[in-house]
Amino acid sequence: MAFFVILAGVSIAGALNIQVESNTAKMLSKKLPLRQAIDFVDERMGGSMSMEIMLDTGKTDGVKDPAFLKKMDAFQDFVDKHPLTTKTTGVLDVVKKMRRAMHNNDWEFYSVPDTHQAASQYLFLYETSGGDQLDKLVGFDYDIARLTVKTRNLSTADVRKFMQDVEDFSRKTFDDSVSVEVTGALSWVKALNDKIGEGVKYSFTAVLFAVAALMMIFLRSVKLGLISMIPNVFPVLITLGLMGFAGIYLDMPLMCCSAVIIGVAVDDTIHFFRRYRREFKGLGDYKQALRATLSTVGRPITFTTMTLVLGFLVMTLSDMSGWSNFGFLSGFAFLWAYLADFFFCPALILLFKPLGEGKGQMVE
Repeated sequence: MAFFVILAGVSIAGALNIQVESNTAKMLSKKLPLRQAIDFVDERMGGSMSMEIMLDTGKTDGVKDPAFLKKMDAFQDFVDKHPLTTKTTGVLDVVKKMRRAMHNNDWEFYSVPDTHQAASQYLFLYETSGGDQLDKLVGFDYDIARLTVKTRNLSTADVRKFMQDVEDFSRKTFDDSVSVEVTGALSWVKALNDKIGEGVKYSFTAVLFAVAALMMIFLRSVKLGLISMIPNVFPVLITLGLMGFAGIYLDMPLMCCSAVIIGVAVDDTIHFFRRYRREFKGLGDYKQALRATLSTVGRPITFTTMTLVLGFLVMTLSDMSGWSNFGFLSGFAFLWAYLADFFFCPALILLFKPLGEGKGQMVE
């Protein structure tokens, strides 16, 4: 019991270090053509991910306001110099280029115009000279400015940090009159990451309570039902601990891992505890009932566990790291569920005596 309790405590410490990863590109093996294409775009074409930042002034021609343009210039400069950014594109690039072109391409004039009228003229000149990209950079009434930020393929942790940095700086730069909304691929990755985290909590909690209630009803004993949950919960805990210490991300395939582990491991648990209840009813002695249980259902449980472990380990051959990790961790969990059934649960039964004290009698 001491060994299992200490191992559970260590596993909890490791589980606290788990990071959720919802970037599907990170799940692909580098030998796959799709992953190679993504890496090529990152290295040669400015990045495969992007973030769209919508700056809503809330009024017509608000984008042409020099005060807004200067704030946007400071904001774009911050985003452009961020270590995770490869390139930014916005309406300011057009305005600055037009202003420089009107001053003999002097780089000293590659800056924000000082007046509303000058900004309007530069944008009008761009439209009349054949510029066809302006509708992608500003709203129809010049009330919204769009800033496109290109990045390389980022992990979910980097996405979360990048978006937090952008949101913090935007709050310092713009007043309440400007609404800043972040959209695009990075926002999608962050939203999916949050959904995965919530899904893991809800699925694990729902399965845990459902199985615990069924075991109590099936075994007709609250104490025995709670003890029977040990070999179902313990393998999930130690698997999460391994993920935390080994740096394995909790991605979409692994999201359902905890629910699958409990759902599969409960099969052997039912066999073990159902047989133990029957043996105790006839023998009335905890140790003798354990010996009789292990000598009867021990062999089929062993063979079942071997089959599950080997069957799930086949998935480690997958080129998708998420499914490969799923196969390895599932096999690892089923092995520990087997050890908990054979060592941890008997110790708990002998300590707490969930079926009463009397010889040959059982407390329902």
